[in-house]
Amino acid sequence: MGLKGMINREIKITIGVVAIVSLIFIAMSYAIFKVDTTGSTDTIKFGDISLAFCKDSTCDSTISDIGNVIGTEKDANGNTVYSKIYPVSDPSTASDWNNLKPYIFTLTNDGDIPLYVSLYLEKDPTAGTIVSDGVEYSEFVSDDEVKIAIGEGTSIPTISLYSAKVDADGNHKIASNILINVGEKKTFKLYAWLKSDATNASQGKYFVTQISARGEYFPSGSSSDVDSNLKTIELDLKDATADKNVKQVLKGEDVEFIVTPTNTSKTLSDLTISCTNDVTPTVSGSTLKFSNVQKGTICSVYDASKGESLATLYDKLLADKTTRP
Repeated sequence: MGLKGMINREIKITIGVVAIVSLIFIAMSYAIFKVDTTGSTDTIKFGDISLAFCKDSTCDSTISDIGNVIGTEKDANGNTVYSKIYPVSDPSTASDWNNLKPYIFTLTNDGDIPLYVSLYLEKDPTAGTIVSDGVEYSEFVSDDEVKIAIGEGTSIPTISLYSAKVDADGNHKIASNILINVGEKKTFKLYAWLKSDATNASQGKYFVTQISARGEYFPSGSSSDVDSNLKTIELDLKDATADKNVKQVLKGEDVEFIVTPTNTSKTLSDLTISCTNDVTPTVSGSTLKFSNVQKGTICSVYDASKGESLATLYDKLLADKTTRP
């Protein structure tokens, strides 16, 4: 799929987990950040939490460039093209933050009880290695070369290295203990950029991630009541549906999902299942089973034979040799 096709689908969000594709290239000392989205709606559900992505100024009238595609701009002919973003120092002014073109989204509690929400930003396990002119390039920039920031409403975002956000399960938790009361909606801005002193090893790398939200209820009203033995399994269903997208299970126990491919001529065994933390579930008929769960994980379920892969897209982008060292 070319750039035009991606832009036409920019407001379509993956059901379950949203794939945020940020391509970072450091040739000629610049970086490109790109968001790729797929699916059929701009709102996703995680239990009683709805995550919706902003498409216009209704989420923030002070931001001129809002949408699900980060790092694009209009050229003189009105076409949407990639914008070259130079590595920058950590932003300190409102203008600095706006220049980073935030990824804006809202969280809403549609349930009957208050929830504490955590946000995760994970590398996309479906992304492939780039191959250009027979040369293979590593697909990910180092975690400690990327900075991220997230802020609620008009608050000043909190900056950290992506590598510093790893929890006990090896997942990247970028925010936690966000209290959202019944019917309440909160707006957040997410930023990602290459740090200004990035090493030469960052050349030709990109950053592919998925964002997800998890809400938990704490009877005493204190988020410190969370059970560290409770593990969360999430499914990013690109080409399938399931009885639930998210399930929680006590450490050491089993959990099952009933998964149905959207293509009725396919079976679950025909789909590719790729999970974080080296987790490998088993497939039996339409049942996807996770046994002896030890860590929380996010699994993408997709039809590898369908459409153009991300790796193919990257190959096309790399055809412009001016972006290579």
